[in-house]
Amino acid sequence: MLRAAVSLDRETRATYQIRVEAADSGQPPRSAVVVIRVRVRDVNDNAPEFVGPRELALPENTEPPVVLGRLNATDADEGVNSQVLFTLVQPTPDSSPLFRVDPDGTVTVLRRLDREQLSQHHLTVRLADRGQPPKLTDAQLTVRVLDENDSPPRIVQPAPNSSAPAARISIYTHPPGK
Repeated sequence: MLRAAVSLDRETRATYQIRVEAADSGQPPRSAVVVIRVRVRDVNDNAPEFVGPRELALPENTEPPVVLGRLNATDADEGVNSQVLFTLVQPTPDSSPLFRVDPDGTVTVLRRLDREQLSQHHLTVRLADRGQPPKLTDAQLTVRVLDENDSPPRIVQPAPNSSAPAARISIYTHPPGK
């Protein structure tokens, strides 16, 4: 019987070649040699690792639905233990979600975003491998909403406070500074 003296880890070394020699005590002694190839089976001992991207961006008022990008992950295991599925953990508080994350990592914007309401959205995405039991990793994703010049200037005429014949007009943008 062949037993390992130490724990084996497939991610460190996947195969071993062991030379086994059997000898008898006869006169003359006889022996035989065989080489045994040992393949270490994978167990689900590694959690998925988020590769990115960690930030995605799109211009405000983009017509939904729109695919924003695709997330990537790796898992050092092999086979089903290395297959990673994505889910959105932290949906927006609104009952109608703004984003969807498909199992393959595709991020879709489901509603029109307005930078003047919120310039960044912070999402938590869960990565789960298909091992039994699955290993999980949570990753943070930021969606930046890029500003567009979508707010026309307003003309404000203050009430006259003097009898001077000159007029003064103030022009403001909404939001200020944009």
